Amino acid sequence: MKHVLSCLLILTAVCCTAWGKTFKPGDDLPPEWNRDMLNTPLAASGALKQVLRESRIREFYFAVSRGASVKLNKQVPIPWDDSVLKDPTTDSFRLKQLLGEGRLAEFYLLAKERLQTIRQELKKTNIFSEKTYMDRLWMFYYVAAAPLITIDDNPYVPDPPRSADYETKFNILFQIGFETIDNKDYLAYEQLHRKELKHLFASYNVFILKIFRDSYDIDLKKKPKKFPFPYQEGDDDQVSDIKRVFAQNKQLLREGGNYSLPHRIKFIEEIVIATLYYYFKDKPREMEKYIVMAGYRGNEEIDELLDRTFGRRAETEFMYQGERGRRHETKIRTGRISRVNDRYLHPIDLSVAEQERQRAQEKKAPR
Repeated sequence: MKHVLSCLLILTAVCCTAWGKTFKPGDDLPPEWNRDMLNTPLAASGALKQVLRESRIREFYFAVSRGASVKLNKQVPIPWDDSVLKDPTTDSFRLKQLLGEGRLAEFYLLAKERLQTIRQELKKTNIFSEKTYMDRLWMFYYVAAAPLITIDDNPYVPDPPRSADYETKFNILFQIGFETIDNKDYLAYEQLHRKELKHLFASYNVFILKIFRDSYDIDLKKKPKKFPFPYQEGDDDQVSDIKRVFAQNKQLLREGGNYSLPHRIKFIEEIVIATLYYYFKDKPREMEKYIVMAGYRGNEEIDELLDRTFGRRAETEFMYQGERGRRHETKIRTGRISRVNDRYLHPIDLSVAEQERQRAQEKKAPR
C-alpha cells in the first residue's frame, strides 16, 4: 500500500510539474503525438512513456486534443467590422485560427493571457486605437460564443487545464461590467457606437450565463464513475499508474466543477442583471428579452431571478409593473417572497436549495 501511494504521489508531482512548463499555443509538437494514435494502445502507450520521460504532459494533452473545427454558438452576435480578422498580427486572427484547428484549450489559454495583457497595456499607456478596440471586441465575441472544454474519457488523454474556460469567460464579464478606462478617445468611440455595443455586451453577458446554466448536471452524482480504467494490452505498470491518475483527476474536475456551478452562477446572475439594468433602465421589455435569451423559462423563473438579484425597490420598480407586480404582492401576502413552486425552478436553483438545506441541517446537528 505504501509503495502504491508513493507511486501516485510521484505521478501526481510529475503531472503538476509538467503542467507548469512554459507552453505557447501554436508551439511545435512531436508529429507522432496525434489523435489517430489513440486508436492503437501500443502506440499510445509508447508515446505516453516518452511524455513521462520528458515531463511534457501539458504538450501531449494539446497534441491529442486537437480535432475538428470548434462549433460556435450561432446565436451570439458578431461585431460590425471584421477587418481585424484579415490581419495576421491581431489576437482575434490567431484565436479564430485556433478554433478552426480544433484547439479549444489553447484558445482559452491564449485568450485569457492576451485579454489581461491588452487591458493592462491600455490602462498603462492610455493610448486608444480603434484597431485594438475592435480586436479586443472580437476576442470577447469568440470567448462568449465558444463552448466549454469537455473532459475526454480516453484513458491515454491527460486531464485538461483547470478552469481555463471558466476563468476566461468570467474575465469577459468583468471587463464588460467593471471597465475603468478613462481615455477620452476610448470613451468617445464607445459613445459613437453605444447602440451596437449595448446589444453586443448584453448578448455576451447572457450567453455566457446560459452556457454555465446549460452545462450543470444535476444527476452527475447518480452516474457511474469513469475510473479506474481496465488494463489494456501494451500497458506496463508505469503507464497503467499514470492512466489511473489521469482518470482520477478527470473525475475530480468533473465533480468539483459541477458542484461549484450553482454558486458560480448565482454570482454571474448578479453581474448580468446589474449590466442589463445599466443598459436598459426603465425599459422592462428590453431587459426581459435578454433575460429570456439566457434561458430563463416563463414568468415564474424570471420573477425569481429578479427577486434574488436586485429585488423590488424604487429604482427597479419599472420591472414590477402590471402582472409581475401583482405576482410579487401575492408572494408577499402568502409569505413566499423568494420562492416559486419547485416545478418552475431550473435544476441549478433546486441544487442550490438542496445545498442550503444540507448546510442548515449541519448547523443544527449536535456537536
